[in-house]
Amino acid sequence: MYLGEASVDHVIEAAKRTSPRMQREALCEAYYYVGHGLAVRGQADRAVGMFRAAVAAGPTHAVEHAGARAALTRLGR
Repeated sequence: MYLGEASVDHVIEAAKRTSPRMQREALCEAYYYVGHGLAVRGQADRAVGMFRAAVAAGPTHAVEHAGARAALTRLGR
């Protein structure tokens, strides 16, 4: 996605296709990194939605969960 070779939807759908045991963590990772990519591209509003989804989906031990919470704080959300 960062290189323009995959869409946001493709990244999220790929995370949804992981095993049920790994899906929450995969979705947290996908939402976080998509949010990061959007934020870097100046799409803060869309990024906030992705960061919120990462927090909602992810286990609290995941690095991306903490990163998403920090990003939301940084963006004042």
